[in-house]
Amino acid sequence: MHRKITKTRRHNRLRRLKKKTRTRTRTRSRSRSRSRAMQGGLGANDGPNIGLAGKFAFHDQTHVDEFGMFVFGTNSQRQAWTALLQKCMEKNVPVYILTAGNKVGIIRTLQLLNIDHFFTEVLCTLRQDPSNPNSMMVNPPNMVHHNFGGRHKYEVIREIIGEHGISCDLPVKGCLFDDSLINRDDTNMCPSIEFVHTKTSARPADYSAFAFYNNNFYRLSVVMRGIPNDAVNFTPIALIEDQTRKVDSGNCEIVFIDFDETFEIYQGSLPLQNPMRLPQFAQIGRTIDVAP
Repeated sequence: MHRKITKTRRHNRLRRLKKKTRTRTRTRSRSRSRSRAMQGGLGANDGPNIGLAGKFAFHDQTHVDEFGMFVFGTNSQRQAWTALLQKCMEKNVPVYILTAGNKVGIIRTLQLLNIDHFFTEVLCTLRQDPSNPNSMMVNPPNMVHHNFGGRHKYEVIREIIGEHGISCDLPVKGCLFDDSLINRDDTNMCPSIEFVHTKTSARPADYSAFAFYNNNFYRLSVVMRGIPNDAVNFTPIALIEDQTRKVDSGNCEIVFIDFDETFEIYQGSLPLQNPMRLPQFAQIGRTIDVAP
């Protein structure tokens, strides 16, 4: 009788321990899920602090791949950039778009591609313009205001890496991908951020002119601009893969990427800063939703 009671108590005690363990595991899992959901996404300077409300998404998410082919030109190009962004997120390496182009159009493009969560912020050196609204004093005690209109890209880099506690002194600790040599650091403002020149006339091995010109978003861009988007640049995949290895090995602490003719293959993003343009997407059956 005594042995039977002891076994029963032991069994009940084990059941209680297992239940507690499952509860703790579920709690930790929910906590990790909430943490993952809160991570990433564009910063406050890319949202309410520049008066940019809501998030763009395709009504039918199957159109994301077609839009990705428009932005990147080929699957191999898209995969190379995506692998770099994923590795940066895995290693907690911040990634910034640093552009003189259409800040709002770029933000909307990243949202439509479902990759905005990989980027810390879109930084813009274009002088104040509807496509590059200034940061506003929404929450002064807790807000960093990034108004970089008219400044050299390496001036911006110097300020941003200072916010991350990264030094401009050698050795190299990060990079700027850019197609224009004008943006190179010729005055040694920040030697620790390597300039990676992306300009080339080459095409990836999987490039198809037929697929390129028959993409619905390419055709729409021709209508929007009134001219063909034939001037394109494919950042060499070898350069992207090399930086991915540096991130993986811990030899890269921050990444800056120009947008026009570097991340996206064209000279400029679609004019998504203009709400009047959105009905044109519906005309090709690619409806955009705006989430709060």
